[in-house]
Formats: sequence, C-alpha cells, structure tokens
Amino acid sequence: MSQRELIYILLFVTYMSEPFIWLRVLDRKLNRKYNSNRYYILYCIGNFIIILIKQVLTFTGVLGKSEILGTLFSAIMILYAVICINLLYKSEIKYKLLCSGLLLIGSLIADFLSIGIIVLIFQVPVATVSKFGLVNTIASVFSKSILFLITYAACEKKERKIELFKYWEIVPILFSNVIFEMPCIYIFNNMSYINNNGIVLFYFVFGQILFVASTIYMVFILENRRLREKNQEQRIKDIEKELKIGEELGKTVMQLKSLRHDIKSHIGILKTLLKQKKYDDATTFLNCMYKDVDVAEDIFLLENKTVSIILNLKRKLAQSKNIQFISKIGIENFYIPDVHICSIVSNILDNAIEAAEQVEDNNKYINFSIESDPEGYFIKCDNTYKTRPIFKKGVYISTKEDKDLHGYGIKIINQMVKNNGGKASFGCNRQYFSVLVYIPIPNTNILNEGDKK
Repeated sequence: MSQRELIYILLFVTYMSEPFIWLRVLDRKLNRKYNSNRYYILYCIGNFIIILIKQVLTFTGVLGKSEILGTLFSAIMILYAVICINLLYKSEIKYKLLCSGLLLIGSLIADFLSIGIIVLIFQVPVATVSKFGLVNTIASVFSKSILFLITYAACEKKERKIELFKYWEIVPILFSNVIFEMPCIYIFNNMSYINNNGIVLFYFVFGQILFVASTIYMVFILENRRLREKNQEQRIKDIEKELKIGEELGKTVMQLKSLRHDIKSHIGILKTLLKQKKYDDATTFLNCMYKDVDVAEDIFLLENKTVSIILNLKRKLAQSKNIQFISKIGIENFYIPDVHICSIVSNILDNAIEAAEQVEDNNKYINFSIESDPEGYFIKCDNTYKTRPIFKKGVYISTKEDKDLHGYGIKIINQMVKNNGGKASFGCNRQYFSVLVYIPIPNTNILNEGDKK
C-alpha cells in the first residue's frame, strides 16, 4: 500500500468519525424522536458528504481563492446540523441550539489546537498543514482525537445533566465565549491571514485554551452548585418525611386508642345483651362491631414502626387515587438499616402508584408483599400500567419528560439493594410491571451462585 493510499484511508475514516462523535453526544444529551437508527445514520452520511466536499474544495484551492465561499460553506454545515438536530430530536429547542452550538465550537477548538500545536511546536508552515498530504492527515487525526476526548469527558456521566439556562448568571460567560469564537470560524476558513505569523497563531491557540479553561471552570461551578442544591433539597425532603411519619404515627395511635375504647364499650353492651338472653340483638350488635374492627385491619402494625408508617402512607395514597392496594407482610425483622428498607419500599410503591394512576379504566391495581426465605426475604410488587416501560441494555428507562428524574427511583432501589448484598430485577408483561427484590440475611452467600428465582 502506497503512502497516498494510506492517506486516503486515514482521511476517509477521520472525516467519517466526526458525525458519529456528534451523534454520540446528541444521543446522551437529547431525546431521540425516532426509534429507528436509519434516520440518524443518514444524518451522519449527509454530514460526512458535506465535510468531504469541503475538504476536496480546500485541497484543490477553490476555497482558498474565495473568502466568501469558505465562510458560506461553514454556514451550510452549521445550518445542516441545526436543521437535522431539530428534526431528529424532541428536546426543547433551547437545548438543541445549545448542544449544536457547543459541538460546532468544540470541533473548531479541536481543529485550532491541532494546527497550533503542529505549527508552533514542530515549526511546520500553515500552508503545509492546509494542503493535502501526510501533515494534513496527522493534523486531522489529532484534531478528531481531541474532539473525541472532549466529548467523552462531557458524556462520561450520563445522569449528570447540567441545565445551563437554569443559572442565568453564567449566561454572559457562555455568550462571550461564543462571540469570541465567531472570528475564528472566518479565520479558520481563510488560513492565509495567518500564513507563518507565529505570534498571531499563538494568540489564537491561547484563546482556544482560555475558552476551554473558562468553560471547564463554568461547568465546575455549576456542578458544585447543583450538588449543593440537590443535597439541600434531599435534606428538606427527609425532614418533611420525618414530620409526616411523626404525624401519621400520632394519627395511628389515636385511631387505635379510639378503637380500644370502643371495643371496651361494645363488650360491655354485648355482655348485657347476653345476660338478658337477647341473643338476636347480640348477634346483630356483634355484626356491627366488625365494621369498627375493619379499621384496625387497614393499619400496618409491625415491630418496625418506620416501615409501618411508610406502608400506611402509601396505602392511603393509593386508595385516594382509586387504586386497589393488596398487601401481605410476612416478616418483622428486615436485617438492614431502617433508612435503606424504607427507601427501597418507598421508591417501589411510588413508582407503582405513579404507573397505576395513569390507567384510565377500573384496572388500577397494586399487589405488594414481603415474604420470608430461609436465608433472607423477597419484596415483590406488581402493578398495572398504561405505557409500557422501555428497557435498554437491561436497564429500565423512565418515560418521564424530566430527564433529571430519568429512572431515578429505579437507580435508588438498585443502589440500596446492592449496598446490602441483594439483587433487584424488573420486568413486565401485557398487564403488569413487576419488581422483585431479594435481601439476604447478613453473612449469607445465596446470591453468589446465581439469581434467586
């Protein structure tokens, strides 16, 4: 294989990689509009063709002869990207524009850094870098490698979504960086302005580094602020939950005291009727007593008061939404910290209630149980649903529009179960969504050999 053939292959692969790098970022930050990959592959092919045409015109000197044509081609690439992103993704328009804008700027930064490093460090003329050949190929591969590293770092943690528009104080920083990059687009498409002027090129490379540094600093500030706010919100929720549990415990105690008083009174009346040999009246009165006793059957009375209150709260919430709630609790000792078991139970039932509530007919149903096992216990929950949940690579994906809450309850369940050496599984059929959790008694290794059925 000749050097020229190798250059063609490397450039082909390099130009083809950029659209797929873009697609990777878009898929992680935005919501796809279509399930089929066909449209997204066509977008990548179209982007590749535009890049290929631009590079051919650059190598043949056509773009170098016309400043307007070079700028126009960049505008076409930007317009194509914005239109395709708008058509293929269903997120809010502001996030589409933000994501496409940052990707364009990221590509430009990667190109400038690769050219700047090659020119300043290796003393290669700018004209040589811009011409077809081995140097241009190395610069292209280096540029796409930088772009991949930048996007990989940005997308490594999918669950971390930074809402830039939520924090208006950093918007001026963002737009000042964007405005700074605008002249770079023009100069990049007209490298003759730089020629071999090392000072000019140095300032442009320094500008790109400054842009990246300020953006990283901005993201760092936002991430710390987001974490602080999240911790504060979680603390407030915990306090509210504790207050609600205390309030519910007080109501339960009062309800049981009232029932105890009523039962004593009823027994006295029943004894009087029996002494008077009014057996029919006694039978009628005894049947009426069952209505009061039914109240006690609606109250969970476990040794673990916190779990009892959680179950009582969730049952009341389900009943208030006309959801049939069937439950069976077969154990008293849960073997793990209260905060863990309460978090698992609460999130399972919250998801079940939310799903069953969406069912339009009278088929709103939840069946919840905790059953003992020789080496642990099972937590099972089946609920009806309206929209079939999505599983991607074995992971449940929430259908909620709010990406910040994307499968959040499922993540908490998985994490809590894992922390206690257990296993959680999720599945659904045409009628029910099912959750099965197994928690082993400490120092048992039942899960090491395989899944518990």
